[in-house]
Amino acid sequence: MIGILKSMATTMKHALDGSTFTVEYPETAPDVSPRFRGVHKFSQERCIWCRQCENVCPNDTIQIVMDDKRNGEQYNLHIGQCIYCRLCEEVCPVDAILLTQNFEYDRCDELHDRSLRGK
Repeated sequence: MIGILKSMATTMKHALDGSTFTVEYPETAPDVSPRFRGVHKFSQERCIWCRQCENVCPNDTIQIVMDDKRNGEQYNLHIGQCIYCRLCEEVCPVDAILLTQNFEYDRCDELHDRSLRGK
């Protein structure tokens, strides 16, 4: 019983203090750790299509589409499957894959851009 009263006293002390603990997310961006693994950034110009990222990915998130002459055509990343392990970034010899600090992945913007282009 005493433990409950102590915890309620602590809660009331912080509630009546006037300072807030909540981050108002859309208006204020939260601080992220320097080691945070966010959205992938892929550079098609730097990629040499060695497929090491595809081979090292533990759950087949990355798929590289090659043509009949083994030239890289397309880099597919299934973002819903990704566990953000950063193995693809570490194994890439030319730093074509980076995991950014961005944690906001908005598919609506991408779909809106495609609809404007008529695709």
